[in-house]
Amino acid sequence: MILVPYDPQASTTSSPITCIDSICEHSFKVSSNVCDTTQLCSYGFQYGDGSSTTGYLVSDTFIYNTIHPNNTLANNEARIVFGCGYSQSGNLLTAQNVVDGIIGFGQSKLSVISQLYSQGLTPAAFAHCLQGSEQGGGILVVGNIVGVKAVYTPIVSSQPHYNLNLRGISVGSNQLIVDESAYETTNLQGTIIDSGTTLAYLIEPIYTSFINAIIKGAPDGAHLLAEQGVPCFMYMGSVDDTFPMVTLHFEGADMILKARHYLIRQADVNTELWCVGWHPISYAAAVGGGLLTILGDIVLKDQLIIYDLDNQQIGWVNYDCSSSISVSTSNGKSESVSPHYLRNSAPLLDARISLVSQFVMFLTNIYILCMYYKD
Repeated sequence: MILVPYDPQASTTSSPITCIDSICEHSFKVSSNVCDTTQLCSYGFQYGDGSSTTGYLVSDTFIYNTIHPNNTLANNEARIVFGCGYSQSGNLLTAQNVVDGIIGFGQSKLSVISQLYSQGLTPAAFAHCLQGSEQGGGILVVGNIVGVKAVYTPIVSSQPHYNLNLRGISVGSNQLIVDESAYETTNLQGTIIDSGTTLAYLIEPIYTSFINAIIKGAPDGAHLLAEQGVPCFMYMGSVDDTFPMVTLHFEGADMILKARHYLIRQADVNTELWCVGWHPISYAAAVGGGLLTILGDIVLKDQLIIYDLDNQQIGWVNYDCSSSISVSTSNGKSESVSPHYLRNSAPLLDARISLVSQFVMFLTNIYILCMYYKD
């Protein structure tokens, strides 16, 4: 794949953000040097898997579709600030993960959802549904979701991520015996959900207790193996029907998971080898110097995950992610949006800005591959 970096100087609508701009205070600045009026607002950010991006902020036009009555779509545009990433590291450079950028839906003022909401263009709500089949796919909708019976848990306030209060974990009917302090939320510890993380990562002692419970609850005929230190099972039957279910006990709501939410079938072998896709946090970089339990796509897949930012809560419900989702429109009625619209919608950024095609959604800020700005 050939990626074409965004060139802000080739865009007639772009504007550089300097370090004296007030929005620069919300970026992850890499320098504390004295600022002058010509100095660009630089940033540096590290993700949960250890990948990082460095660049500077610019402002340009963002193109998006809105749903109108009778299921019609219309192009809209808004001016947003985003990061031009001219230096990436880690998994962002690997062939299987290479993308044009990251579109952020976090709680900071620089995320796409925050910027659109602050301009009165969208509600402070969005949802995603990640299809768990080998073909992948899914849907992302900005707006208020209607017509589903989701359960909700509050978002922990004053945290940079989507932190939730995890109270415990059960494997089958047995809750893990772990000191309650392992689930506490502090500045250096807690539980987050992150669609930009593929697997799940548990802190100790939760991880060891979880693995022991899965091994104990494995069905007869499941042969335990170890692949590069990861517990795996050779098993010919249906894992969803025979391996224990896992329940995540959040404040006010439970998330019930089948075996496919913690076991991954190994595609590079000819036998039915299933490996645990939940790892100890030592497998991933500590986030911000702390240890976080990270619940990534393996946990979130095949569920409609709803982010109700107005009410500071996150909900979920089991869902067929190949089907449509009902969202309320500006006139108060509901319309359905399906993955078809994602495949045939307008590009995320206007062609006059960039040839941006492949994005990955992170619950953080937004950046795209970028050329360095020349004075």
